[in-house]
Amino acid sequence: DDSYERYFNVEFILFDGLSYEKIWQQAYQTQAAWEFDKTARVDVHSGIFWQSKYGRAVTQLSEQVMYDLNQALQCLPTKGQIKHIDGDQVVINLGRSNGLSEGQKLTLAYSSNVITYQGKHLPKQVTSLYEVEVTQVYQHSAVTKNTSQRPLSNIQLNDLVLIK
Repeated sequence: DDSYERYFNVEFILFDGLSYEKIWQQAYQTQAAWEFDKTARVDVHSGIFWQSKYGRAVTQLSEQVMYDLNQALQCLPTKGQIKHIDGDQVVINLGRSNGLSEGQKLTLAYSSNVITYQGKHLPKQVTSLYEVEVTQVYQHSAVTKNTSQRPLSNIQLNDLVLIK
C-alpha cells in the first residue's frame, strides 16, 4: 500500500494585550491520508494540495479553531484604551467596529498589578468613578466627554475604557 498517514498538530495561546494574561489555550491535532508520493515536494498553496484528504483535514481543523476562538472571545468584555486627553475630552481606541454609538456611556478604569507573596505579578483592574459619553464615533476610535462632576485629574494615557 502506497498510502501514508500525515499528522498535523498545533497549539494556540491567546493573551490579553492589555494585561498580558493568558485567556485561552487549546491544542489541536488531525490526520489524514497523504495522497502524494512520500517524498514529493507539494506546493501547499495549490488547489491540488487543499483538495487532497490531508488539505481538507487541515482546513476543517482551521475552521474549528476559528469557531472555538470566537466562542471564547464573545464572552469577554470589550476594553479599550485612552489615547488622548484634552480637558474634559478623551479620545479612545474603540469605535463603530466595536459597537459604539453616539450618546453611549463608558466607564474609565486602570490596570495595576498585585504582587503575591511569591513575587508573582497578577493583573488587577480598578474601575474609577469617572464616566464619559461618546460624542463622536469613527470606525476605530471615538471622542468622549466627561460626564462626572469631578475633573479628570487622575486619568492618564493608556488607562482603560469599559463598555457598560
